[in-house]
Amino acid sequence: DLLYIAAKNLVENGCKYSPDNTARINLSFADSTTVIAVSSIGDPIAGEDRERLFQPFYRASAAAGTSGFGLGLALAQRIVGLHKGVIRVNWQEDAGNIFTVYLPMA
Repeated sequence: DLLYIAAKNLVENGCKYSPDNTARINLSFADSTTVIAVSSIGDPIAGEDRERLFQPFYRASAAAGTSGFGLGLALAQRIVGLHKGVIRVNWQEDAGNIFTVYLPMA
């Protein structure tokens, strides 16, 4: 149930901050790791914002005027951490902002 909440938060954010309100989800397996990547086309998240995205109540400057409280990513990171995983954020020209979750397989 918790992993569902984490994934849902990432997907909802991807849709919310994408100009076309869509996000792409890619599920893959590498060695003994499950990899979930959520990407959405949009402006890159600024470096200073990227460093603070997972802090509770933090909202990036680009989030002004968008509903939310700044808890979704912090909650997702805690849940993923409880499952001994990590979340990484990066940006690619052809894919936009990408939130990638790495979880060890049980």
